[in-house]
Amino acid sequence: MEDEWEEEEQIVVVELSGIINNDFLTKSGGTCKILDIDSDRPMMQVGPYVFAGEYEDALGTCVLFEETPGKGTI
Repeated sequence: MEDEWEEEEQIVVVELSGIINNDFLTKSGGTCKILDIDSDRPMMQVGPYVFAGEYEDALGTCVLFEETPGKGTI
């Protein structure tokens, strides 16, 4: 009997507020660490900054766009 496993994917939208700006995010390469993701108070580390968060269910629909380099314009 083969071991079967199921992979679950969740998309999380993060809204940052505070001292962070676009230049900092560009310089950090867009990398971050998520800490305590299963807790009531998850944290996200971007460079030297740590942000404490909370979960909120979205009201309505969220639309996410992804920029793909090399594609033509509409």
